[in-house]
Amino acid sequence: MHVMAAEGEKAEKPAAAQAQEADKSGGNPYRTQIGTMAGELAKSFNKEQALALAQIRNGFGMIRAVHLVEGDVSKAIAECGKANPDMKGDMDARFEKWSANINPLLKKSQSDMDVTLQTAGFPDNEKVKAYLDLIDKAAQYADSQIVKNVVTTPEACGGLLKSMDDTEPTMINLLQNIVWAPEKSESGEAPADAAKE
Repeated sequence: MHVMAAEGEKAEKPAAAQAQEADKSGGNPYRTQIGTMAGELAKSFNKEQALALAQIRNGFGMIRAVHLVEGDVSKAIAECGKANPDMKGDMDARFEKWSANINPLLKKSQSDMDVTLQTAGFPDNEKVKAYLDLIDKAAQYADSQIVKNVVTTPEACGGLLKSMDDTEPTMINLLQNIVWAPEKSESGEAPADAAKE
């Protein structure tokens, strides 16, 4: 999305690059905890449960990413509407349509994840939920370290309006293609490469 820019000397780096840089520098206080908890969980899981956790973690990450994009777009729409009142109606209407098409899929994906958590046969569902909570906290922390300013020129806001035409099908595709359970071969076993991350 072209309307978000970082502040100060970070302005030339995309937000994702800022997050990766902060994470590499050891700036995310949750990284070690996530690794420790993942190791503990792995010791108590059989192969099928480990594969299920990998799928849940991947799906959880996609849901989290879509929520993040939606929040950034919402903020940009509000700021663009304030700075460009003549564009506000079109922008609000397009965002409402964008959200109406994405939010039901977000809810379904969350529900599918909850079902998978309950049916995966984990020894301790609460530990799995705590693990996902740590991942969420790490993502929130990384996002909080990125200074985002909305560029509200008419051109940038027009670009945002057009970008919703591109991001909507991308978000829908991401959510519709989340795989919640490892695929099984005809023999009933998960493919060998499914365990690789």
